[in-house]
Amino acid sequence: MASYTTNLPVNGKFNVTAIFGQQGNYWKNGHKGIDLTAADKRIYSVCDGTVTVVGFDKNGWGRYVSIKPEGLKRIRFILCHLVENSVNVKKGDKVSRLTHIGTMGTTGNSSGVHLHVEMRIDNKSVDPSAYLLIANKKQSGLLDTDFKFEKERQRELLTAVLSEFDGKKSDTAADESAQKIKELEGVISTLQNKISAAANILK
Repeated sequence: MASYTTNLPVNGKFNVTAIFGQQGNYWKNGHKGIDLTAADKRIYSVCDGTVTVVGFDKNGWGRYVSIKPEGLKRIRFILCHLVENSVNVKKGDKVSRLTHIGTMGTTGNSSGVHLHVEMRIDNKSVDPSAYLLIANKKQSGLLDTDFKFEKERQRELLTAVLSEFDGKKSDTAADESAQKIKELEGVISTLQNKISAAANILK
């Protein structure tokens, strides 16, 4: 068991082997999470919360566990590609960041042993790196002792990620509204030209 708490699901030295948004043959619409490898294959929860799903997706996540943080219904974390029969938790279990969830594996759509960490808000994948306190870039030889974390900061960090998500969603909605207005203006302009042309014919 981990001797101290981090937001990371791994202990000891670890690598970031694939980043959020990365393009590639495995990710038609961009990578939806962050991939980690480590010598120590034990996987821990990334938050204090409740297990909502223990499932299997043969064409994607493989054996996975979904966890909802305390008091934040809109967010869930998904830990994927775990070794079959290694999961130590079940739906409804309360977990902390010291809870041993299972073992890193290569089940599902996977090219090798690793852990895929996905963060979702309102079921939309978002970059989990800010919450994990790591940069969203490929890195090797990182040490978990460099990412110690105080429990009381969990809600603070998650709330910040939520705020950023809602801000981006508002910007997207505003952009979509502006685009629709522009399209309507184009339709109106076309109609006005047709009406004008028809009026000239009738003169």
